[in-house]
Amino acid sequence: MLDKAKNTGSLKKYLRNTNVQWQRLDLDDWKEMKFEENELEEFSLKFGDLLICEGGEPGRCAIWQSHEKEIYFQKALHRARPWAGILPKYLEISLMVDTRNNRLAALFTGATIKHLPGDKLAKYLFSLPPVAEQHRIVTKVDQLMTLCDQIKTHLQHQQQTRLHLADAIVAQALNPTNPNSPTQPKAANP
Repeated sequence: MLDKAKNTGSLKKYLRNTNVQWQRLDLDDWKEMKFEENELEEFSLKFGDLLICEGGEPGRCAIWQSHEKEIYFQKALHRARPWAGILPKYLEISLMVDTRNNRLAALFTGATIKHLPGDKLAKYLFSLPPVAEQHRIVTKVDQLMTLCDQIKTHLQHQQQTRLHLADAIVAQALNPTNPNSPTQPKAANP
């Protein structure tokens, strides 16, 4: 990409490591680079492809879910195109769990900057239940993630309410001349 002599081909939009977040793709920041005709098949994405980060946060992954866009990916990502009864979403969940419990770390290379090269990713072992069970697991995880998002939103609203209440209490304490202030003595009825 940076070698002008080798940088030939036609400009194409592509995804890079920073576009791939856990279980989602950040599509707000597209880049373009030149791809040669013989590279298009190797670096193209199809609906259901799983993109996996090699570096940055090795193992971080998300599924490409568009039929409409012509899009490619850079070499710092791995593309997994599950087949033979492996659901992309199930593989995504497996990678997320194994990354968070440090099981995937056994495949990383590098002393300070960790990477998950393709030859190591090819050795990744995970449990593979029948397709019906994969569907059940994916459905249950999606339900639990939705519940977690709802709880997180609820907790954020509660935190905002507490902050507003604290601000109101401080404002009343700093403004004792306010007739509505609870610190002002009430006038006696004549």
